[in-house]
Amino acid sequence: MTIAYLIQVYKNSEQIKSLISCLLNNDKHHGFIHVDKKNEDLYQALRRKYANHQQVHIIEDRVIVNWSGFSQVEATLLLMRNVHCSNIRFDRIQLMSGEDFPVKSSSFMNTFFEKNRDKEFIAYEDIRDFRWRILRYNFFSENIHNRNIVIRILQKIIRELQQKILPERKILKKFALYKGSSWFNLSIEAMEYILNYIDNHQDFLDQFRYSVCGDEHFFQVVLLNSEFKKNVINNNLYYMEWEKGKNSPNYLSKQALQRLNSVPDILFARKVSEDLVIELSKKSR
Repeated sequence: MTIAYLIQVYKNSEQIKSLISCLLNNDKHHGFIHVDKKNEDLYQALRRKYANHQQVHIIEDRVIVNWSGFSQVEATLLLMRNVHCSNIRFDRIQLMSGEDFPVKSSSFMNTFFEKNRDKEFIAYEDIRDFRWRILRYNFFSENIHNRNIVIRILQKIIRELQQKILPERKILKKFALYKGSSWFNLSIEAMEYILNYIDNHQDFLDQFRYSVCGDEHFFQVVLLNSEFKKNVINNNLYYMEWEKGKNSPNYLSKQALQRLNSVPDILFARKVSEDLVIELSKKSR
């Protein structure tokens, strides 16, 4: 099973190196790394570190990635295009961040994906009350300070004004809309479908401009409005811990190890702290 790990990173060079070491201890596994354009030092450090590593590809095309911005989708698409343009025939892709970590060994993952070769692992649910993320104008999603309370209040006021005086944006009328996790594992065929669809429907890409958290909708909408829907498993294979009212999952420490081990059908942990990295490194080899 030849797997391409698509990894978005922006900090913590030592943790990234530990992640790469665990993921690529099988010569059929490769890492494609997008370094946030805001961190040039990290980009250059990783380029030097892996200059002669045949399985690590630090991609040159980069964007500034902002939380909740469509730039997260753009970074993912750049990673996919680099996989597509490589001379390697991959079976699957795994999208993850530099703060994630595998909780199973490479051999376990190979066996798992061999058994599920035609499945697409991406979490989703009906969009319900989150239609505003896509169908209203969100002007601050690419603002570097978009988590600032003042900007969040301003965006909420603008959104509520739109809801009172304007109809929803007349976009994506033909599509069932979904939301879900940003992280997923797909067959190479699904990845190629996504790229081909976008290449032939530039308007689809453009309709996600001014969205917020577009990365939690974009890929779900593409795949679940296609023939691939019949192969989709509503599970992104991740373990996460959320605290009510927070926009991001909690960091997992060593104390979370027992809870993590008790959950079936997971291959990765989301937002892993340094002490847990050490423990998981022992397990995933």
